[in-house]
Amino acid sequence: MNYFSRNKNGLRCQMRRNFLPLSVLGLTMSSFFVACKPGLPDGVIPESEMEKILYDYHVAQAMAESRLDSVSYYRYLYVRSVFEKYGISESEFDSSMVWYSANATYLAEMYARINERYAAELEALGSGNNVDLYASLSATGDTANIWHDTDFCLLRPGGQNSHYSFTLETDTSFYPGDDILWQFKNFYVYQEGTREAYAALIVHYDNDSIASVYQYLSSNNTADLMIKTSGKERIRSLTGFVYLTSSENDESDVFRMLILNDFKLIRFHKQTEEILADSLKHTSDSLMQHQDSLDQDSLKTPTQKSGRGLQERKSPKELRDNQPVERKIHVVKEKPRPMYRYSR
Repeated sequence: MNYFSRNKNGLRCQMRRNFLPLSVLGLTMSSFFVACKPGLPDGVIPESEMEKILYDYHVAQAMAESRLDSVSYYRYLYVRSVFEKYGISESEFDSSMVWYSANATYLAEMYARINERYAAELEALGSGNNVDLYASLSATGDTANIWHDTDFCLLRPGGQNSHYSFTLETDTSFYPGDDILWQFKNFYVYQEGTREAYAALIVHYDNDSIASVYQYLSSNNTADLMIKTSGKERIRSLTGFVYLTSSENDESDVFRMLILNDFKLIRFHKQTEEILADSLKHTSDSLMQHQDSLDQDSLKTPTQKSGRGLQERKSPKELRDNQPVERKIHVVKEKPRPMYRYSR
C-alpha cells in the first residue's frame, strides 16, 4: 500500500469542504465535440483505466490543496503515489492526456462518470448543501441563464490556446438596472509549473459608461464574477475573458491544461422598488462624497484675501512690518543773500 492509498481514507472528512473544486469535473457534451470517436492508438492508456487514474488524480489534488502549507510538495507527492498505484510513469500519463484532450469526446464522457462518483460519495457523507442554485434556470424569467456559448474549454499556457473570450450584444430581454453574474468552474491538470489565470467580466452601458470585475484563478474552484448595476442604466453589451499565463521557467515537455466548464451567465431583473433604492443609495453616496470634499476644503488655511471673506492670519510682527511708514523729508531752505544799494 503506497502513500496515497494509506491517506485516501482521510480525505472523506475533507470532501464536503472541497466539493466546489471537485464538482468542476462535471463536463457536458456540446457541439464543440466531434460526433465520432476515433480509435485508441498504441501507447495511450485505455479509457476504463484512465478514468480510474483521473478519479484518484483529482482526489490527490484536492488532498494537497486542503493542506495549509507546502501545497506544491504534497501535490507532487500524492500525484506520484497515484502513478505508482497504477504502475504508470508521468510521461505515460502526460502523453495519454495529450491524446485525450485532443479527442474531447472521450474526455467529456470520462469526466461525466467521474462526477457521478463524486456526487455519490458526497451523498453518502450526507452533504446536501452543495446544490447548484442556477442549474435548473431557463433563458426566460426574472432570473435567467442566458449562456449560449460552449460548455467546455481547454486552455494551454502560451500560444493561441491560452485564452478564451466571448462578447454578447443585448436585446429587448434586458431591462434597466439588470445585474449580471458570470459563473464557471476551473480545474488545473498540471504536473509542474505556476497555476495562474485571470478572468474578467466587463459591462458596457447605453450611456457609454463601463463596469468591470476581475478574479485571480490559482486553484481549482468556481469563479463568480458579479456586476451590480446602480440605478436605471441599461446594458448594451457584455464581454468576458479568461487568460492562462505562462512562465519562462515552464518546461515545454510537461503537460499543462486548464479546464473551463459548466458556464452560466445569469441575468437578474430588478423590481421597481429595488431600482429606486439603488438610485437613492447611489445619490446618497455621491452627496456624502461631495460633503467630504467640502469638509476637507474647509480645513485648509485660505491664502488669498477676499472682499468680505476669511483672511490669512498674521502675527503681530507681520502686521507691524506691513503697516505703511510715513517718511518726512526735511528741506533746508537757503537764506537769501542780502542786497546792497550802491550810490553814485
